[in-house]
Amino acid sequence: MDIGGFHLRDGWMSCNNMNNILIIYESRIATVNIVENTLRKVLINDTIITSKKVTKVSRDDIYTNDVFFLIRSTDYLSYKIAENASINGKMIIEYIDDDLLNYNKGIFAVYWRKKNLQKVIKIVDYIASPNCLLASSLEKNGRNDRAVEMKSVAQVHNHDNIVSDSAFPIKILYSAGSEHEIYFERYILPILGKLSEKYGEAIQFHFIGVKPKVDIKQYKMHFNYVEYMSYEDYCEYMLANNFDIGIAPLEDSKFNNYKYYNKYLEYSAYGIPAIYSSVEPYTQVIKNNENGILVNNEPEEWLEAIMQMIEHSNLRETIAEKARNDLLDNYNPKSIRNELICKMPKIIAKYPSKQEKVSLENAKIIYIIQRLFENIWKVVYYIKSEDYSFFEMIRRKVAKICFRI
Repeated sequence: MDIGGFHLRDGWMSCNNMNNILIIYESRIATVNIVENTLRKVLINDTIITSKKVTKVSRDDIYTNDVFFLIRSTDYLSYKIAENASINGKMIIEYIDDDLLNYNKGIFAVYWRKKNLQKVIKIVDYIASPNCLLASSLEKNGRNDRAVEMKSVAQVHNHDNIVSDSAFPIKILYSAGSEHEIYFERYILPILGKLSEKYGEAIQFHFIGVKPKVDIKQYKMHFNYVEYMSYEDYCEYMLANNFDIGIAPLEDSKFNNYKYYNKYLEYSAYGIPAIYSSVEPYTQVIKNNENGILVNNEPEEWLEAIMQMIEHSNLRETIAEKARNDLLDNYNPKSIRNELICKMPKIIAKYPSKQEKVSLENAKIIYIIQRLFENIWKVVYYIKSEDYSFFEMIRRKVAKICFRI
């Protein structure tokens, strides 16, 4: 209730003045953009939101900010920032969208990464995740009753998709990270021959971020590959191409089950009806033949579903419309704000600093030393990796840098 300009809830009081939220990240990956975009839209009237790379966080930041939103905090410096913020009476939230405690590739195979995350989890007030299963799992490493499912705001775009039985060629899109190439090769590649024989040039396969091992000379249909691009370029590219069908094959594993269903939000935001593997996390949000099609991970089931989508324009239109309505109803700023304030009411409170001593200098030195070791580790890992050659890793890194420039 409101009393003289103050708001009371569960025994705490906060002034109507906006509080300060600091988003802290180690690398400006897509997750950071998603979280920042969501918080800015959801809490626009409640908070002043800033974001900083972990190495840029200062003592004054600890004193002046009220809430610290840490993104995938597996580094030592993030842990020390969380520790100092906790000592000074601040609210701390850890946001994590992958099961990093059970991930053993690249730098995440370094033992101290997991140790750092475990320490952070024990300190924070809440563990936020877009996947409720992951949040609950991570909660077991700290105190109970702190897991929060945090949806992201979906940016639903106006699109010009015109669904018609005569609208050929049909553009089939697979947009994913390079580590997902194997899923296409496992479930879609075996059926390309049948699709080619039946539809020929009437269908096209478009890839963003992935390049599966496909001998395109064997098939009659067209294949198009696009590498990494910035978020702005990605939006422009998606709007310009009017894709007809999206596919999202995903292996059924514990790590994948804890991932976010972001591909559903992406496809639906651009009016693309899609086919998904019938596994978590997609089964959390998709109702079969309503806002998407769910299939078991068998090539023949994928073939049947793709053919069904190609040949039934009314099905594509219905799925696209229901998925779009789901995003508008459940992934808008107002509904997400209500959920967030209900689950974490103190996120908009003011937290006066206790002015306890803050020391980050030694932590930054340790962080730099660990990062040097991790870069060496990463090179060795990729050289030995069965999934990527060392030169392929370099090529991808150079491509990303060129697109950013």
